[in-house]
Amino acid sequence: LKKIRYIRDMPTPLYIDSNEVILYIKHNGLFVPIGCQTNTPIEESVEMLETTTRDNGGWKTEIPTKQSYSLPVEGYVVKDTNNDYLSYYKLRSLKRSRTKIEWKRTTLDSVYVDSGFGYISAISDANTVNDFVTFTMTINGFGIPIFEINHSFTTGFSIGFKG
Repeated sequence: LKKIRYIRDMPTPLYIDSNEVILYIKHNGLFVPIGCQTNTPIEESVEMLETTTRDNGGWKTEIPTKQSYSLPVEGYVVKDTNNDYLSYYKLRSLKRSRTKIEWKRTTLDSVYVDSGFGYISAISDANTVNDFVTFTMTINGFGIPIFEINHSFTTGFSIGFKG
């Protein structure tokens, strides 16, 4: 019998709520969140070196070389009132002093954790009329980023086949 996998038999995916992903930067020996962050993606890329082969049929061929990553952060500018978070103004000071930072991006349950080092290469604010002041910032990675999955639970899902 031929086994066919039906979509309705697939397990329901467990989505990660974007509100549960927080970027932290180590400041004064502790990881503290960036105040009012709204978007903290990690972008990875690799430089490609063009190669020459005889069997490519006229198609371009390339191989990967140096890799890099960045974190383009977005958020709201908040008043600098305590040390429980890093405000735009503290982040701007870190950029101006060219401080190498240690960062960590994690889900609230700490199951998925990305971490590494980097430098703030750009930071700017925007003050649109009749709106809150926002900011954007880019952290350029320094070295290899670390990714950890801390599974201390089992999902109980299995994929069923009908035949």
